[in-house]
Amino acid sequence: MVNVSEMKVAIVYYSKTGNTRRVAERLKSDLSELNVIVDCFEIRGQREYSNKMLHLNPRLIYEVIFKDEVEICGYEEFNPNKYNLILIGSPIWYNRVAPAIKTFIKKYAGKIGAPIACFTTSKLNINYSDEFRKQLEGLGYKVMVNKTVVIGSEKLAIKELVEELKTILR
Repeated sequence: MVNVSEMKVAIVYYSKTGNTRRVAERLKSDLSELNVIVDCFEIRGQREYSNKMLHLNPRLIYEVIFKDEVEICGYEEFNPNKYNLILIGSPIWYNRVAPAIKTFIKKYAGKIGAPIACFTTSKLNINYSDEFRKQLEGLGYKVMVNKTVVIGSEKLAIKELVEELKTILR
């Protein structure tokens, strides 16, 4: 068994508005306090969406609903074999994960042996992470924990997620 202070965790996420980034950074901070080594990878689209309101962006709507993959960057240094646990986070748009995360999880399907924890961010109090978990498991990922983080009341959700992660990191 690996000592918690020797554990390495990767947090892979996409964030357009900054909400998911703030959650990932808080997770990194909380896990680092446990002496866990944490690397963050912010996945981005090669062609980012405009800053106008997301729900009024035709390309975003099309890619979320109809595209299987988009061109992404931000993961070039990611090596799944270096980590004891991998967290994957995504905002929810139109009841789906962001296209960049959808692309990332398809790219690494069957290539990650480490346990997975996933989280979703949304302003709605709906458990989107269950669907994300099913999507990951359908691609062969071994998901140990999933958590929905409601923006505006994220402190408790992050605390609960860290407590659940502690059981995996033992």
